[in-house]
Amino acid sequence: MEKDTAVIKPANPKHWPSCHNRTAVMVSSPADLKDIVKQAGLSGIRPHVFMNSRMYCDPKTPAKACIVGPFTGAPYAVMLLETIVAWGIERVIFFGWCGSLCEDVGIGDMIIPAYALPGEGTSPHYCSASEKSEKTLPSGELNSLIIDQCHEMDLSCHIGPVWTTDAVFRETPEIIEEYQEMGALAVEMETSALFAAGAFRCIDIAAVLAVSDELHSFSWKTGFGSNRFKRARKNAIELILAITGKLEKVCSP
Repeated sequence: MEKDTAVIKPANPKHWPSCHNRTAVMVSSPADLKDIVKQAGLSGIRPHVFMNSRMYCDPKTPAKACIVGPFTGAPYAVMLLETIVAWGIERVIFFGWCGSLCEDVGIGDMIIPAYALPGEGTSPHYCSASEKSEKTLPSGELNSLIIDQCHEMDLSCHIGPVWTTDAVFRETPEIIEEYQEMGALAVEMETSALFAAGAFRCIDIAAVLAVSDELHSFSWKTGFGSNRFKRARKNAIELILAITGKLEKVCSP
């Protein structure tokens, strides 16, 4: 990692949470945040509030993963990531939604990004000049753990690149076609920046995405309220908690 000469630092010991977890799940959707907090048994925990988000940690179980969210967009997602890394987080699983760019990927499917194609403005600040505009990568070992867990739970998933954009209302047919030609399975708003920042800060990071809508035919088909999408979100949460459960055993003293 290159020397960090930034003027503003995320670390602020006066406001550190009392938990010493090393694994975090970053959840973009408020509804998913509520569900995963409940299923993780953290509903009774008073969250640590910072910026416009919350962190749920169990101070009695330091090895247990903490849950962070909600958030939208690359800049804010990376602000959260920087902050929790300064607090000691070493592993992050990101859970978000995405829109399909491939006719073989439908609403209610799940995607494990093999890499992300940056179309946002945050990741270039975390990449060298030679890396700018190139793909950003998850951590291989953590990504493999997610894929293996999918197989173990008999969950179907697509593995491939995704495109990250800042401009959800500027996904034109020309731009969609460009990223389709680059092999992108879907479009969303955070992954490439989180991967870039994670690599810069030398942490393990990977992502799980649920397909909420489709754009591959250059018209917008939504599925936000569909049973298939609700089931995908439920499966993704169960998948992530199964993985963090395994990480807890590895990380416990």
